[in-house]
Amino acid sequence: MNPMEHIGFYLRDIYFYKKSGPLIFKYEGIQRYLFFHDGFLVFAKITHPQELLGEVLFKLGKISRSTYSKIDSYIDPTLRLGESLMKEGLLSEDDLYAGLRHQMREITLNIFPFFDGKFRFQERGKFDEEEFKSKITIPDLIEEGIRRIMYYSKLEKFMAKKVLSLKSEDFIDRLTGEEREIIGTIDGSFSAEDLFQSGNFEPKFFWKSLYLSYCLNIIDIMDPEKVPVKEEKVEKATLEVKDEKQAEVKEEKAEKATFEVKDEKQAEVKKEKAEKAAFEVKDEKQAEVKKEKAEKATFEVKDKKLAEVIAKSEQLSTMDYYQILNIPEGSSPYQIKLSYFRLTREYHPGCFSKDLPPDIKDKIEDVFGHITKAYDTLGDEKKKQEYDSMRDTSPALDGKEMEKKADIKYRQGRTLFNQERYDEALKLLEETVRLKKNKGIYFLMLAKAKSKVPPFHKKAEEAFQKAINLEPSNPEFYVGFGTYYKEEGFFDKAKKQFKKALEMDPENKIALKELGLTEELKKKGLTGIFKKLGKKKKKK
Repeated sequence: MNPMEHIGFYLRDIYFYKKSGPLIFKYEGIQRYLFFHDGFLVFAKITHPQELLGEVLFKLGKISRSTYSKIDSYIDPTLRLGESLMKEGLLSEDDLYAGLRHQMREITLNIFPFFDGKFRFQERGKFDEEEFKSKITIPDLIEEGIRRIMYYSKLEKFMAKKVLSLKSEDFIDRLTGEEREIIGTIDGSFSAEDLFQSGNFEPKFFWKSLYLSYCLNIIDIMDPEKVPVKEEKVEKATLEVKDEKQAEVKEEKAEKATFEVKDEKQAEVKKEKAEKAAFEVKDEKQAEVKKEKAEKATFEVKDKKLAEVIAKSEQLSTMDYYQILNIPEGSSPYQIKLSYFRLTREYHPGCFSKDLPPDIKDKIEDVFGHITKAYDTLGDEKKKQEYDSMRDTSPALDGKEMEKKADIKYRQGRTLFNQERYDEALKLLEETVRLKKNKGIYFLMLAKAKSKVPPFHKKAEEAFQKAINLEPSNPEFYVGFGTYYKEEGFFDKAKKQFKKALEMDPENKIALKELGLTEELKKKGLTGIFKKLGKKKKKK
């Protein structure tokens, strides 16, 4: 079978046969070089400006704008660009390899939309282990690349007449539930076209699913003429009955098998059971109506994912792009992309049953469309800057409307925090303080949320301080700040905050407990003494 000229076929062959060597891709003025070592992608070469290493490092924030603007001056004919930047102290080794991996990934994924290019693979011995230090596993590229591409007619034309058979389950977990349903109907005797016509499959989804399964080695495809001839099966079947005695034995077995239903009484019992079963569904139309109502009433609770996407669709009008992608502001390009692909797996329309009511399908499409639009904006640095700028300069709401909206988001964020859904709470609380910048309780809740989310842990201190600056006489803020310091292991700082809380409220139970001032000690007047000691220290 001559493979179609598409990168998926070549990546499958290279990975599963652990090949080494360069794969050259050409299409009109485009030319790319991918280098593989023992089945892994280890290097990529390109002349397109958007995929050059300098551009990639700048987009990822690995080099500064000033360094990028003078990138040509760092080009040394004896060194690669990354090595030259490292030599100048402008780039760390870890950042270089992160940039190289990102560059390789994007170069490869950008080849997937092309079905008209030309490929040439030059198999050779393995590269020197020290030659390339960055590696990318091919199944990741195959899955992401095929899910990205649009439907292409050449794909259907190539696969339609091929006979399908199951091959391996090693990567079956990468398929969605509906994709697995398609694979589950393969028995090695039908062509892809026969399989498609036998079920109610959405065409574009069906052919992409088959192609993905093939490239992941889950299924195999063969030309019909290479499939074992059916006549062999016929001959094998006739051999079994050729011998007269063997035929007689089979006849006796058949008679024995039917003996159980010869008894008249047993037949009557079976007849009664059949009549009883038929009675319950006597009115076919009524049974169908009941079934439809039952399915409609229960489908929302049967599928947790479906319930989630419906809930999300109802909240879209109040969500910004950060909330839609479920990421905090300040997330890195890698975090944005990671969240996008995770959400794509969860909310892609192909992940849901094709038998859903039209209004539910519309909601799923709407959610997926918003997710895609959010990623298209935040995943592009220029668009992201424009979007952030627009958010910051958006028309001011009426004072009461602003306060009402902020309060709603605050209460939603606080509820999520109490449910320990800290990432989601953080996004809502960030929006809260953006809408209302002068309310201490909002910043206190934001600080608590940040203290629970690892990437923003250290920024919690700034939010606690902002809350205290806005409401310096509120003991709850000092208690929260003290608890944060205690959890971080800064016990002296924690002690100072608890002392300040007692200055505002000598009866504050949390501060008393944290400082060891029990009720018994408090009755002896130690609280008052402690308060005075705190004031004396302030005068010093």
